[in-house]
Amino acid sequence: MGYPPVRPATPVTAVLAGACALATAGALLVETVNVTSTFAEIGFRDVPVNVLGIVVGRFLAALFLVVGAGLIFARKDAGPVLTIIGAPWGVASILLEPLIIEVPLDLYLGVLFSFELLDPGLLAFSLISAPIALLLTLLPSTSRWVRGGGPRPRR
Repeated sequence: MGYPPVRPATPVTAVLAGACALATAGALLVETVNVTSTFAEIGFRDVPVNVLGIVVGRFLAALFLVVGAGLIFARKDAGPVLTIIGAPWGVASILLEPLIIEVPLDLYLGVLFSFELLDPGLLAFSLISAPIALLLTLLPSTSRWVRGGGPRPRR
């Protein structure tokens, strides 16, 4: 009779979600800074608008992921929401690039996953870590820890 004792929520999945979100954001930011510095050398006027859109999209995805991870660590409800927005946005910005620059997807992914160059390697890492961050953020234990409670009592 009565409810089982309430265990405190463990932070494992939330901390891993935040760490994956930060790692993804870091990779996207480093790649964005490298590409932007290349654009600065050749001049921004010569860069097509759609390519600049890709860069801005990656920067915004990284911004959402950094803020989301910070808010997850601070146990604020907006943290998982921002991470859930930022992770797919980052993946989309990577997977839409070959369509925008008109390169075959298999060639593009081959360059990314060859890990021979830094920037494509960072994008490949982001394609791996962003879905992991998303999955860990969507787990009930993450939201339970962020809210600061234990498991709900059974009725």
